[in-house]
Amino acid sequence: MVENDGLVMRIDARFRPLITSPGGAEIHLGKRDMKAFIGARLHNLNSALLLVTLALSIIAPFETLLVSYAVLGPLHYLTEISWLHDRKYFLPQRLSRWLLIGGAMLLLPLAMGLGKLPGVSLLEPHRVLLLFLVFGGAAILALARTWIHRLLGLVALVALWMLLRGRILDALVGVYLVTVIHVFVFTAVFVWNGIRRQPDREGALFFALFVLCPLVCFVVPASWSTSPASWAMANYQLAFSKLNQTAFSSGGYALTAEAVFASPWSICLTRFFALAYTYHYLNWFSKPTVIPWHRMSSTRWAAIISLWIGSIAIYLYDYAAGFLLLLALSFAHVVLEFPLNHLAFKQLLLGNHAPRAIAASFSSPR
Repeated sequence: MVENDGLVMRIDARFRPLITSPGGAEIHLGKRDMKAFIGARLHNLNSALLLVTLALSIIAPFETLLVSYAVLGPLHYLTEISWLHDRKYFLPQRLSRWLLIGGAMLLLPLAMGLGKLPGVSLLEPHRVLLLFLVFGGAAILALARTWIHRLLGLVALVALWMLLRGRILDALVGVYLVTVIHVFVFTAVFVWNGIRRQPDREGALFFALFVLCPLVCFVVPASWSTSPASWAMANYQLAFSKLNQTAFSSGGYALTAEAVFASPWSICLTRFFALAYTYHYLNWFSKPTVIPWHRMSSTRWAAIISLWIGSIAIYLYDYAAGFLLLLALSFAHVVLEFPLNHLAFKQLLLGNHAPRAIAASFSSPR
């Protein structure tokens, strides 16, 4: 999850007693120095991060995506889950939180490719439907205030599925919701909401770059990208090639395993994926002054760093093993962020007319 200049300040006010984790002293990592990175300076920093990420994504798209996913990804999952947990996943009611966690647990075996296991095999044919219901259900839990409204929302959700189900929805929900939509579309919403609430020249430049950089991925000739190394081809085939193949099949074209690395359009797609994933992680880590994800007990920090180092070690030993083992953590952090995503979309639609508890969460300190 990523926020730029935004979705958390007023929501954080509602959950302020939960910022400091129990069981240890709160950690402030360079608090005075970090205060310098707000407003225009923070926008400039993110503009620089975008440009560096773009350059890496064009030069070595496959390697950039694989390395950032293995190195930056696990630390992002762990720190964001910690941050969401301290804010009760932006669901004030305990039952709502348990429903969200229950939905995530139900989907985890399917996300990890364990659909052939006894019991799980009964759910496998309905994987996309279940993910659609959990995503839509999170919207109902986050936005509906009464049980009558929640019941009506559930009826509307089922009706929407019956109306839209098919190949396109299978691709959008089954493949892209927890991947590209999470790292790029939701990031774009957070970025725009933050800049709109506190506009400045640096913010406008940053948003322009955010829009233009993905386009550059497709405009620059594919020949500018280096051929992927053998290790990158083997691991990309396992971890990410489905993203390329689904994009082509949605357009009515088949993409073979070899063409994933040879087709100019597939190479450009991979550039975009590398840009979206890598910047998604970097944007999160650049925002401790806006979203204090670093504030946690020393015990929890030690556990997170230990798990992070361990995950990198597994990836170095066997990338496929690391990918499969960390897939549950990656998927969990996406699902647990769903309520916050829906609050962000509400802010996008309502703007300055949003309720104060939501609107202020998009403002950053100056």
